[in-house]
Amino acid sequence: MAGSQPIRGWAQVRRWVRGFRIAFLLLLLGLLAAFLYLNRVGVPGILRRALEAEIQRRGVVFTFNRLRWHWYRGFVAEGVTLGDAASGQAACARFGEVALNLNWPVLLRRHQLELESLSLRDGRAVVPLTELPTTVQPLDLDGLQASLRFEPDGTWDLQELRGRWQGTTVSASGVLTNGALLASQTVADLTQPQPTPAGAALWQTPLRNFAAIYRQLQFVQPPEIHLRFWGDVRDPTTFGAELRGRVAGAVSPWVNLEDFSLWARLRSAPGSNTWWHGQVRLDAAGARSVGW
Repeated sequence: MAGSQPIRGWAQVRRWVRGFRIAFLLLLLGLLAAFLYLNRVGVPGILRRALEAEIQRRGVVFTFNRLRWHWYRGFVAEGVTLGDAASGQAACARFGEVALNLNWPVLLRRHQLELESLSLRDGRAVVPLTELPTTVQPLDLDGLQASLRFEPDGTWDLQELRGRWQGTTVSASGVLTNGALLASQTVADLTQPQPTPAGAALWQTPLRNFAAIYRQLQFVQPPEIHLRFWGDVRDPTTFGAELRGRVAGAVSPWVNLEDFSLWARLRSAPGSNTWWHGQVRLDAAGARSVGW
């Protein structure tokens, strides 16, 4: 009888191990089923609405076709449209995918959704260069990729944006103070008469002039341009930008250049008789005037 006790003890241990193994396998199957559901079907409505509310709180307004879970990228929105694409008179962008990067420590400790950044891929942006319907060609950038980080104080930090325009590789970075307020801005807010120029016209005019000149240039090799910008959404007169570019050679209706670099800075000039104050520096190894 005494020898049967260890046997019964080992049998009970084996049952526990078997039960634990079955429970573990069921848990894995449940997690796999949940992952397949979130990945193939999409995120449930209640979670989708919570994420949409957090996106809007950060000041981003976009629509998307589907929201799913990716095993290492997290929540990913597909078929994303930013801006008013229907009117054709406002800047808009479309992205194939946008990853929503959450603050996981906050989610685990406080059970609160907090969006840290957006990772945007496979995008195309159209930027009108006038507020009224005209024959002026808009800026059309494709192959866009970007990373936008949200600071706790509402600041937007565009850490990396890359795309192509007119055969040129364009990259941009910048900081928008109070960027979260953009969601509350309307066209009327930005274009109403003010003592100093504001709204879209504040940046459309110099950008339109730059695009008109740039389209007349022919480059020996595809150039690269980097744009850095800054400003406070509460005060349009605080906006400014710095542009840098370098190219092996270019042909224009006015002058042919070899191995040249461009640096330009543009900032608003409140209190003066001009909208903007600009500085431009052009360095070239060689230059030849056309027609001389």
